Amino acid sequence: MFTPRWLADLMVEKLFKYKNPSPEAILLDPGCGYGVFIEAVLGWCKAKGVGAPRILGIELDTDLANVRRNKFNKHKNVYIIQGDFLLEDFEPVDYIICNPPYARLEELSKGERRLYRKMY
Repeated sequence: MFTPRWLADLMVEKLFKYKNPSPEAILLDPGCGYGVFIEAVLGWCKAKGVGAPRILGIELDTDLANVRRNKFNKHKNVYIIQGDFLLEDFEPVDYIICNPPYARLEELSKGERRLYRKMY
C-alpha cells in the first residue's frame, strides 16, 4: 500500500516542525516508490519559501526508479538511485522520511535472508 499525499504532507509538516531544512541538508527517502514524500517535501519548501534540501530517493524497482528520475529531473537537488536501501552505502543524512516497504520473511530468498541477518 502506498502512502496517500495527505499523510505525506502531515509527516513532512511534523518532520520540519522545529527546524526548517537548508539547501545543504540531505533528506533520505528509502523505498521512494511513487515519490509522494519527495513531492511533499518540495511542496512544503515551496509553500514556506524555504530552499529544499538535497533529496536522495532510493527505489528497488527499476521501472519505478526510472519513472521517478524522469519525473524529478528538473529538480537539481533530487537524486534517485535504483537499489536496495538496506544494502546501499550512502553519506550521513540529516532527515529520513518514509513508509518503508514491508516484505514477508517467506518472500525473501535464502540468500537475502542470510545477508540481512548478517548485516542487521
